Amino acid sequence: MGITPSDLQYFAPEILLALVAIVIFLLPRASKNIPMVFALGAIGLSFLGTVWFLFTGANTVMLFGSMEINAFSELMKLIFLVLAGITILGSYNYLQNLRFAKEYISLLLVATMGLMFLGSAGDFITLFVAFELVSISTYALPIIDQKSEKGKEAAIKYFVTGAFSSALILYGLSLLYGLTGSVQLSVVATVLQASTLQPILIVAMIFLLAGFGYKMAIVPFHLWAPDAYEGSPTPVSAFLAGITKKGAFVVVLKLFLATLIAIKLHVILLFAIIAALTMTIGNIVALVQNDMKRMLAYSSIAHAGNILVGLAIFTPLAAAGAIMHIVAHGLMAVGAFFGIEAVCKKKQDYSLQSFHGLGKSVPLLALGLSVILLSLAGVPPLLGFWSKMVIVISAFEVGGGMILLALILVLNSALSMVYYARLIKVMYMSPASAETAPKAKWGEIVSYSTALAICVGLLLLLGLFPNQLFMLCQAAVAILLP
Repeated sequence: MGITPSDLQYFAPEILLALVAIVIFLLPRASKNIPMVFALGAIGLSFLGTVWFLFTGANTVMLFGSMEINAFSELMKLIFLVLAGITILGSYNYLQNLRFAKEYISLLLVATMGLMFLGSAGDFITLFVAFELVSISTYALPIIDQKSEKGKEAAIKYFVTGAFSSALILYGLSLLYGLTGSVQLSVVATVLQASTLQPILIVAMIFLLAGFGYKMAIVPFHLWAPDAYEGSPTPVSAFLAGITKKGAFVVVLKLFLATLIAIKLHVILLFAIIAALTMTIGNIVALVQNDMKRMLAYSSIAHAGNILVGLAIFTPLAAAGAIMHIVAHGLMAVGAFFGIEAVCKKKQDYSLQSFHGLGKSVPLLALGLSVILLSLAGVPPLLGFWSKMVIVISAFEVGGGMILLALILVLNSALSMVYYARLIKVMYMSPASAETAPKAKWGEIVSYSTALAICVGLLLLLGLFPNQLFMLCQAAVAILLP
């Protein structure tokens, strides 16, 4: 159950990211492009190694049960590596005028390494340490550009809520340990399934849900997210909304679905109520936003509710749909944030007026943003449609109150189309004035546009061939809910 030299191969992707992050941190400050080349090279090699382990069926438990290598862990690693690679590539233009460029890339790599460990965690200690590695690495990102006053406010709000939520999570985990006498997820699951429902278990669930609720930015724990996303540099907003927030859902998948099965009915009811509130409030508030970063922030909150619907239904099919939507929204959020940065690069004005006439002035950029927005709304054949469809189908298979929850999801998707269509309408049907026309030169937005194009391409590809991703998600869920 310990670790052997041959087991180290399974940690090669994480070790590589850690070593490269240290090397980048030690590079001379004058280096601008070398850190990015190193980072993308490390992510590419880690991606290839993870693909190898996934498709060769790697399945082992090591370090006395604290680490697990299986289809779930490897799929989660692939998701985070792809999203992190797109974010780093898209940040090229942003880093050209950033003093702390190498620190920025190092922090992204360390956070990505922590996210990769989340999928492999087999006990509370590893789970919490990996999650804190992600949190601590990202606390400095909103203020990485010290010239930004909004960044300081965003950093404080993100840090305070992050620290508070970590305390709630730790207390909830300590209650579970006291109740079961073990920190291993498999042992805790076995003990809980053989025991009767106890009040202390409900208390532990409430603390854990509150703690992870802040991390996932679900209602009523969402108020920090719009300010943090708006005040942070846009590449940082893309990383926080599209990637780090998904780490919380990975933990909830492992902890609530696989461990707290003893209180299944209570989890289902609570998740269903919170999911409905999160979708509805997120979309309603997004309707009245004129700042596009805040609109995307509330849109991300609504999509967190969509993922939570899959967890509330509590079946293997629904969980597979939730993982598909984690992939879909990760690509959509990263692509959308980089897309609006490409439009608003010069003026740093993210209001709706900045997008007037974009379809005529920069048609390819407008087209890419439109595809992202349509996928966010769940329009076929894009991936955002298929992930929601799997969740809705699973709800009708269960029946009862889950059908109502699925209908709320569908109605919220229709509601979201209002503000997504408003932006598309402005881009194609409103004339551009001299003040609103995009002014950035192509060389100043090439990395933002590239990140947008990659996200659009993946959403189209996975939307046209969703079965391959669906089968991978099903195989991953089979590890958690056999």
